[in-house]
Amino acid sequence: MKIIISLLLSILFLTTNAKAIEIIRDTELEQFTFDIVSNLLDSNKQELNELNIYFIQSDQINAFVTGGKNIFINSELIISADDYREYAAVLAHEIAHIQGGHIFNTSIEINNLSEKALPIYLLGIIGVMTGSSDAGIAGVMVGQASINDGFTYYSRTQEASADQSAVRIL
Repeated sequence: MKIIISLLLSILFLTTNAKAIEIIRDTELEQFTFDIVSNLLDSNKQELNELNIYFIQSDQINAFVTGGKNIFINSELIISADDYREYAAVLAHEIAHIQGGHIFNTSIEINNLSEKALPIYLLGIIGVMTGSSDAGIAGVMVGQASINDGFTYYSRTQEASADQSAVRIL
């Protein structure tokens, strides 16, 4: 199953225009963000020191968390924010993802969804091998759809949880 997912991701990567991420270093922006995050994490200075915050040159309004305690903030998000409170709310949301362990839990959920869809994939492959190509392809498509639907539901749940936690952090 992991081989199939890896193959699909490789094809997707090769067929899109991959663009390198440009990290921005700006002392004033870093200090401004550090001050906001410091206020948000008021009582937990250890967690503040463990955070890694990166700024990305991008015209897309976005921020996201990756493995560990890494927060990435697109420059357009900062430019588009009406004031520091909007920016602080986004930072609180991303901190909530870290505190909730959402990145770690996401990899577990992807594995669970893949395992649940494996029998459907196998039925599809068997269908193709026995000459029922339409049924086989349909089986593979149903398996993929079940993973997509499951992940969408899971992702929305994580986002709602991060929103609720961000309100408490603020």
